[in-house]
Amino acid sequence: MKPNVRVLIVDDEAGTRAALKSLLETEGYAVDQAGDGAAALERLVEQPPDLVVTDLSMPNMNGLQLCRRLRAIWNRGCYQDSASTGLVSNR
Repeated sequence: MKPNVRVLIVDDEAGTRAALKSLLETEGYAVDQAGDGAAALERLVEQPPDLVVTDLSMPNMNGLQLCRRLRAIWNRGCYQDSASTGLVSNR
């Protein structure tokens, strides 16, 4: 496991979460998962991650809305790429 690097994957598609989790764990990262933005915010309080990887297209709270909430309460930057994934990191 990578020292002190915890990743939170947020996606409403269970298959996508499982694939990313498998890939990241193979590389030695500790991985948590959330199926939507609300669950991600709960996980943030329970066990704060070092990095959040989020789908941008989710019901109820999309990835951009989640990034805005994370910036407001977590005081971290928020990064998105054009492949419909948002990244939030404290690094």
